[in-house]
Amino acid sequence: MKYFGDKLLWDARARRSTRRGAALITALLVMLVLSGLGIVALNSVNDSVWKSGNHRIRQQSNQLSDSVANLAIYRLSDHGQSYLDSMQSALATELSAKTDAQERHDLVRRGGYRIFTKIPPTAAGSSVLSMEHLFPMGKGIFHNATTAKSFEDQVGGLPTNYEFIIRDPLDGPPAPGFDRSHCFKKVTVAAHGQVGNPSENWDVRHNVAMSRNVIEAMVGPVPCGTK
Repeated sequence: MKYFGDKLLWDARARRSTRRGAALITALLVMLVLSGLGIVALNSVNDSVWKSGNHRIRQQSNQLSDSVANLAIYRLSDHGQSYLDSMQSALATELSAKTDAQERHDLVRRGGYRIFTKIPPTAAGSSVLSMEHLFPMGKGIFHNATTAKSFEDQVGGLPTNYEFIIRDPLDGPPAPGFDRSHCFKKVTVAAHGQVGNPSENWDVRHNVAMSRNVIEAMVGPVPCGTK
């Protein structure tokens, strides 16, 4: 009977150990499942943060290019003839440097243009001008000074660049309210805004964004026959 009693005692202890082992395995499985759910949740939050950053920088570049385009249109409305003259002056400078007839013909077909950039160009006689020709830097909504941050650098620490081009001067129809005796020019204004530096931040998804805005504008009335 003693042996039989010891066997019963051993079986009871074995059953208790088995239950404890099963409970431990179950607890480990539950912890593993919860850890997996936590990792999935963290990945979801991380993706949401990335998307939020992408959206913010993208909207920033969109607003930047829109503002540059609006600035160009505003300046054209006040000084349209001056801009047309400037475009022709740049074209005349290019033509004077060409001796080949075909090259001169191609330049005339292309027409004059002007590019206005945030950073002053270094090439003399270029068709590229700094925005300092539009207004003194440090005033208005665009600032070139590092001590006076403009609205386009809302995040801080990200380089910004912007420019616009006025091109394709074509004879256009009279604006509403004008008869055929008044002449107008239709020009294309293309603005570009960039937040971040692609050459330095190419591996940071939310730190680079570029946007472009193209508008067709009527300039005039101008003297009929203006090129």
